[in-house]
Amino acid sequence: MRATNTFFHDRIVLFFLTVNTFLFVVYEIFNAINFDSNANYFIQYRSGASVDEYKSGNGTDLIYFSLFVAFVYFAQFILSKRMYKDQKHASWAIMFSSTLILVMTFLVTWALFKLR
Repeated sequence: MRATNTFFHDRIVLFFLTVNTFLFVVYEIFNAINFDSNANYFIQYRSGASVDEYKSGNGTDLIYFSLFVAFVYFAQFILSKRMYKDQKHASWAIMFSSTLILVMTFLVTWALFKLR
């Protein structure tokens, strides 16, 4: 019980939780607004391929990005909470890494929506 109380009272943890929650919510709203189930999207880019460098897919492929973001968000929360009582700095590293992953996923999805 003590580790849970100190986990939510740590300012760095609260900062990362706030940032990651904000990124998670903004990403899901962004994806819901721009999603069109009937449109074709570019899913992959293969440089050096002589024919068809862009691989297209349907809208369900972009839903996997939303599932990935949800998995990263909840996994970082669970892992950092369990890790906090043993190694506080490792918990911070997990949360920082998930922040970078969420930002990169947002940028990749934004680029895929722009290429549509």
